[in-house]
Amino acid sequence: MKLKYSLAVMLLLIPAAMAGCTYTGGNWVILPTESCLVSNAEISMQGNLTVLGNLTMDNVVLKFPLGTNGEYGINVTGKLIVRNSNLTGAGRWFFFVEDGAIFNMSGSYLSNAGWPASSGSLPEGIRFKADGVYFTNNTVIDTQLVFFYSLNSVITDNKILVTDGMIGAGALRLHSSDYAIVKNNFINITVRKGYGIYFKYTNHAKFINNTIYTYGDDVSAGFFGEFSQFDTFRNNSVYSDKFKAYWFRASTKNLDIDTSNTAGGKPFYYFEGAIGTIKNIKAGQVMLNYVENTTVTGVSVDVYDFSIFFSKNVTVKNVDVLRQSVYIYYSSDITARNFTSKSLGVEASENVSLSECTVEGTNENSVLLVGSLKNVSIIGCRIFSGTGTYPNVVEAKGKYGTIEGGRIQGQRDIRDKKDNA
Repeated sequence: MKLKYSLAVMLLLIPAAMAGCTYTGGNWVILPTESCLVSNAEISMQGNLTVLGNLTMDNVVLKFPLGTNGEYGINVTGKLIVRNSNLTGAGRWFFFVEDGAIFNMSGSYLSNAGWPASSGSLPEGIRFKADGVYFTNNTVIDTQLVFFYSLNSVITDNKILVTDGMIGAGALRLHSSDYAIVKNNFINITVRKGYGIYFKYTNHAKFINNTIYTYGDDVSAGFFGEFSQFDTFRNNSVYSDKFKAYWFRASTKNLDIDTSNTAGGKPFYYFEGAIGTIKNIKAGQVMLNYVENTTVTGVSVDVYDFSIFFSKNVTVKNVDVLRQSVYIYYSSDITARNFTSKSLGVEASENVSLSECTVEGTNENSVLLVGSLKNVSIIGCRIFSGTGTYPNVVEAKGKYGTIEGGRIQGQRDIRDKKDNA
């Protein structure tokens, strides 16, 4: 239940509050009865800004003084419109837009708001809780944007730069913020590990034509999502050497990912628990881990493997693995057709159907079938050896398995490269 305070009570909660459309010092309060336009001004705050009524800032520089985290900042329960302005602070300042407020910000600069959490993953000092936020064409510096239970918000055409180690993980976070549109944003994280865009409990969001640069360790990612479903990804590009481009886990369902790349394929895609459609992507490595009911089409992998681990009911087609293998491990109900790779491996899996493939072996062990296998079919594939010897179609590396009910057909297409010349 939301509490409602009288105007007198609210003013008592704000020490030395000064009401009115012109700032003269101390804490500044825009009253519920006031509608203010402030333009072409530089304001050095000596306290907090509280917006209970309507405030529009146009071509304004608003700067908070140096203080401890949370000492100075902005709280909005009314309506705040920011255009062509600069909101900043000499230190870390808070920025809260509460549920029920109206907040639009465009063509502006936002810097040094919020600070890393003392515990937990969400940063402190910044929350946009209002529905229908329009946050467009802004430059954000060393500020982690947090949309928290914000529905139908539009976040487009922004430049988000993270250069300060204080910022913590990530640049843009959506928590329980359904139907968000995140489009045409440029995100560059140059310090610390972290995520470009992190979404959690966020459904039916659209991520379109975003470009993300980030640098970190193995727990970093361009996109990181969990406990979300029915989200759409189109034409996104992720750049770096050391992290996962897409990392979905913990009940991410019914995702639709189309036309994405990772700049030369260095990063890799990692889908843990992702369920849905993945198509037209280019990456250095693709790993499907604990995935169910997923269709993968039109994938190019140019550095490492295309791997399926601990998954079921996965359909793969039109996959090109340029240097390494297609590998299926402890999985079931896997169908793959029309793919190419340098080698092919199936281990401890069942109900696997592989067809219309080309395996350009790098040695005599072109195809490895290992462990307890059941109902594994390889049909109509061209399998070559890279050594000029007859390729070993089954090579168990000392651990001979069993194949029950499976079959290998198209033996006339199994030959070495010399015979095929």
